Amino acid sequence: MELTDYKPAAFWLDQFNRQPEDRELAAHMLKEFRYISNVDLASDLTILLERNIPRLEMAALYVERELQTTRRRKPAKMYKEIKVTVPGRRKKALRAKGAAQPVVRSLTNNQQQVGSEGVIAQQLTQLCKKHRRRFLLHPSAEMIRSKRARHLVIVTDFVGSGNRIYRMLNSLWQVRSVRSWHSLQFIRVWVVCYSGSPAGLSYVKKHPSRPKVLHVLPCPTLESIFDTQSSNSLKDLCCRYGKFHKRPLGYDDVGALIAFEHGCPNNSPAVFIETSSSHKSPWQPLFEKCSTIQLARAANHEVKRVETLVLETLRYPNIATSPSFIKASCERRNVILLLAALSQRHRHFCELVGILQMPLWELSAAFNQATELDLVDSHNRLTNAGRQELRKLVLENVLQPMALQPKSNYYPTMLRAPC
Repeated sequence: MELTDYKPAAFWLDQFNRQPEDRELAAHMLKEFRYISNVDLASDLTILLERNIPRLEMAALYVERELQTTRRRKPAKMYKEIKVTVPGRRKKALRAKGAAQPVVRSLTNNQQQVGSEGVIAQQLTQLCKKHRRRFLLHPSAEMIRSKRARHLVIVTDFVGSGNRIYRMLNSLWQVRSVRSWHSLQFIRVWVVCYSGSPAGLSYVKKHPSRPKVLHVLPCPTLESIFDTQSSNSLKDLCCRYGKFHKRPLGYDDVGALIAFEHGCPNNSPAVFIETSSSHKSPWQPLFEKCSTIQLARAANHEVKRVETLVLETLRYPNIATSPSFIKASCERRNVILLLAALSQRHRHFCELVGILQMPLWELSAAFNQATELDLVDSHNRLTNAGRQELRKLVLENVLQPMALQPKSNYYPTMLRAPC
């Protein structure tokens, strides 16, 4: 769903009224804002795991969440450790034992709040039921040994600053058994997310475990998606209107322009998520307290296809009005959009997801169908049949000149009799 079609967005844009060009800048920023539904989140993460984790090896899945802090200001260990006797050594060694940290657990007992870990945990449970011989969800240390798990995978929705996922990695890395397995190359550590900022993903890759990081699509931020001049202008805009908050560009100054159905990350600029009750400069955000419940309802009731805008961007406006494209099924239209994007030399999945504004699972299905029809080859290039299909759709809507008909004079054959 495009946020420009979201009704509260008009009121939100009207608040940028201090300078004439402020509203236009805010509209430009809002146009690049991405909204991800829970269906797309679950489906795309599932495909990412199924395609990249080796099929013949067991993987332990961990849902990323905020962990409690110990007295040493470190996150709690993922597994408890016990002392065991090692033959040939005087000192006893520490060994991981027991269950892993629970998937969902509140930091305080006063109120139980569940974040994105609840949505992701439900989907990973279904994945583990489907592939019982490939995936384990938060397994115990004994199960890792008995099942011979070779991959430790942390799954999350969004990596903003990278601090939270880094602490989750530390929770595993503090366990001596995990470090031993890693040094002996028995296991490999992964981080799988839907999206992430460039700075956050780079920070996570520097962890001592050297995790392999996978993401569905890169996160649009104020720095990554705009040129230098526009980025500086938008940062200044967010700082001027969000000065009521100590972090006008979001946590760690990430400036993320993304929201999920279950909530908006705190790395987004303050003008999107924070409220100001000041008499001089009041402010009503688009997602109050990071809640996107109203937008989720609007997206469910108002589903709008964006094929026309995508085809115009790819320089194929004629296809959007061709009868074959209009009458085609949703799957067939996705294949046509894929052919149009590949003809412009867009090859990578992450790039195609952003250009086509299509979830990964739909893009994967379109690739499979195009390959079966011999429209796309193994190198993600159009075949001759694919080029002919595009050319046929482009020429289908061209108006044919009508044949000139000779003018014929009109002669009345019946006249009404005079009174």
